[in-house]
Amino acid sequence: MAQHKVIFNIPERELGNADIEFKVKKNGTVFGTLKVSKGKIEWVSKDHTYGRKLSWNEFDALMKESDEETPTKVIKAAEPIAKKTTSSKTFTTSKYRRHANNPFRAGSGYALAWDILASHPHGINRTTLITEYANETHKPLKNAEFDIHVVLSPKSEEPTSKRHSSCREGYGIRKTNEIVQIVMP
Repeated sequence: MAQHKVIFNIPERELGNADIEFKVKKNGTVFGTLKVSKGKIEWVSKDHTYGRKLSWNEFDALMKESDEETPTKVIKAAEPIAKKTTSSKTFTTSKYRRHANNPFRAGSGYALAWDILASHPHGINRTTLITEYANETHKPLKNAEFDIHVVLSPKSEEPTSKRHSSCREGYGIRKTNEIVQIVMP
């Protein structure tokens, strides 16, 4: 029988914007992470960057429903909730997996833009990148273009080259005509 182990890290302050994260291990390896905040509960499976979120009201209703129904129906009720985001929120679903070298905060718009760019190792047309990012975030093209501008701001292929103040170091950009490509050290 599998043994589950739960390891947690609680912030040393009143719970504000930071989630409490519970790392759940099954037979010694990470099974998933349970994130608890004032407004929601989120489960992030081990192989996923983005989790499944439920508000506390939705979670309460789901638990009450689980008393009456089979576990299969409970899982179907917890479908991912795609949200339009602002800088204080995170993206809940995406077809792009988080890249191991992504220097941006997980769940942020810049991180998603970086992951889209990294998923095209031979480069991508800048306009196509903006369109894909706008489709994933449900942002207007103009707003998507601002975020892409930050992610593409490194002036050279060097990981510490000059860049926008909101852009993290750790990668460079190769630009050939309208094709942009991420360059990792």
